[in-house]
Amino acid sequence: MPVVFASLITPYAFAASLITPVAFAASLITPTLTTPPPRHCQPGRSPPAILSLDSGFRFCPDPAERAAPLAEIAEFEALALALPRFYHGQEPPQQYKRTLLAAADAVATRAGGPERVAATMTEAQLQRAFVVLSFLVHYYVWCEDGAAEQVLPRTIATPYWHVAKALGCEPVYTDAVIMWNMVGAGGDSTADPDLIHLEFSWTQTESERWFSVIQGAVLRLLDPLMGRALLLREEILPQYTGGEGPGTAVDPAHAQAAADFCDDLASRLDDARLVMGRMFERLDPHDFLVFRRYFEGWQSSSEFSRSHLPTGLTFSGVEGTADALTSVVLGGIPGANAGQQGSWHVLDAILGLTHEEPFLREQRRLMPASQRRFVERFTAEPAVSLRAFFDAHPALDRAPYTRAVASLRAWRREHISLAGMYLVSFARELEGDPARGPASKSPLHVKGTGGSEAKGGKAKGGFVKLLQSYIRETVDPRAVKEARPSGGASEMACPLTSAKQYLRGPKFTRQQYDEARRARALPDKEGALVRAWSGDGDHGPEGDELGI
Repeated sequence: MPVVFASLITPYAFAASLITPVAFAASLITPTLTTPPPRHCQPGRSPPAILSLDSGFRFCPDPAERAAPLAEIAEFEALALALPRFYHGQEPPQQYKRTLLAAADAVATRAGGPERVAATMTEAQLQRAFVVLSFLVHYYVWCEDGAAEQVLPRTIATPYWHVAKALGCEPVYTDAVIMWNMVGAGGDSTADPDLIHLEFSWTQTESERWFSVIQGAVLRLLDPLMGRALLLREEILPQYTGGEGPGTAVDPAHAQAAADFCDDLASRLDDARLVMGRMFERLDPHDFLVFRRYFEGWQSSSEFSRSHLPTGLTFSGVEGTADALTSVVLGGIPGANAGQQGSWHVLDAILGLTHEEPFLREQRRLMPASQRRFVERFTAEPAVSLRAFFDAHPALDRAPYTRAVASLRAWRREHISLAGMYLVSFARELEGDPARGPASKSPLHVKGTGGSEAKGGKAKGGFVKLLQSYIRETVDPRAVKEARPSGGASEMACPLTSAKQYLRGPKFTRQQYDEARRARALPDKEGALVRAWSGDGDHGPEGDELGI
C-alpha cells in the first residue's frame, strides 16, 4: 500500500497499513476481524423474523444468511467499529474524514473501481454493507459542530449509492439500519432489550444502544402476528368485504380467526407499551439530544437539515459511464424514524385505519424493497380490512376489534408522551442549563418525527401535531363503550409517563429524571399526563405552550 495512504492514518495504524488493507482494517479495532463471530452468528441460533412468511425482511437475519464481516469492505468495517474513538475526541473530525477517504480509495482499488465494490454481494451482504456505509457517511456529513459536508466524494458516494439501489431504498440512515445492526446476546427471549446489542455505534454509549434496542424489542413483539395478518388479508377477509363479499355468511372458523387475531394484537400492543416505557431507564436525555443529529437526513423537513444542507447532499459521480459520470443531489430525504417501520403500516391497513397526513405514506419509499412490497400487499385494497369485515357483519361480536384499535391508540398516546418528554421537556431544561457549557461544544439536536421541529414543522405544527392526528384517527367509530384496552398495560401506563405524573411538577427536570430512574417510578392509573400530551385532556404540563 502506498505510503501516502498510511500517512493519513493514525501513527499506530501506519505500520499495519504498509502490509495489507485487511491488516490496516484490523489495526483500528480490538478485537481484530479474525475474532470468531458472536454467538448470534453461529449455527443453531435463529433470531426471529420481523416480517413473517415470504416478506424477505428480517429483524436479525438467520445465522445461515447473516453476512460475516466483509473482506471486500474491510477498511470500511474497521473504521465503522472505531467511530466511538472519533466521537469521544480521541481523533479530530478532519482526521476521520481523511481516514475515510483513504479507506475508500483502498476499497475501490481492490474492487477495480468504486462502482464494483458491491457488484457480487448477496442480499445479506448488501444489508451489512448498507449498515456500515450509513454509519460512516452520516458521521462524515454531521461530525463537525455548526457545519455539514455538502458533497460526498465519489469513492465513498458510489458504493453507498449502488448498495442502496440494490436494496431498493435511498442512501440514507433509515430505520432498516437500526434493525439490521442489532444482534442477540443469548437467551430465549425475543423481545427483551437487555439481550439485544448493536454491532456498530457512533458513541458506544448505553443511551445509543438503549434507544435502538427498545424499538427492536417492540417490533419483535409484533413479529409473530405478521404472518397471521397476511393470512387474514389475502385468504379470509376478501371473502366477506368488497364487491359481493358483505352479503356472504361468515364461516364461524373465520370469525374466530379474526377475533383471536384482534385479541392477540391488543395483548401484544399492551406489552409493547410497557417495553417502550422502559426507554427512560437508560436513555440519558443529554446523550440522546447530542447523538440524535447523526440520524438526520439530507435536506429533510427539519430546520437543522435545511439550514446545514440548503441544496441537499451531492453524491459525486454515482451515475453514468466512466467517460461521462453524473452527480446526483439528494434533498427532501428524512433520516431514520418510526414511520419507516413497516409493522405499523400493516396494522393500520389490516385494522382499516387511515391517516389524512401523508407522512407515513411518504416514508414507504425509504423502506427496503422487500419490506415495502410486504406493506403494499395490505395497502393495495383499503376496502379489505377488519373494520370493513365487522361493519359488514354487525351480528358478530365487535369487542375484540374495538379492543385492538384502543390498544393501538393507547400505544400512540404513550409514544407521543415519550417523544414530547425527550424532545420538549428535557430539551428545554437542558438547553437552559448554564452548567452545560457553550452550545458549540455540546450541541443539542431537538427534532421530532422524521426530523420535524417541535413547533412549526411541515406537518401542520410539527411532530406533536402530527402524532396527535394519528391518535385522533386511531378509533373505532362503532366502538362499544365497555370495550377497553386488554388487561395488564391498561392498569399501568408506561414507566416514563408514570414517573412524570408521580412527580407532579410542572416540569420534569434532569434531577427528577435521575430520581425517577432510580426509583422506577409508580404506576399512573389515571393516565392524566398521557391525556395531556395526546390532546385528550384540557390541560397538562406545558400544554398551552405546545398548543395541545
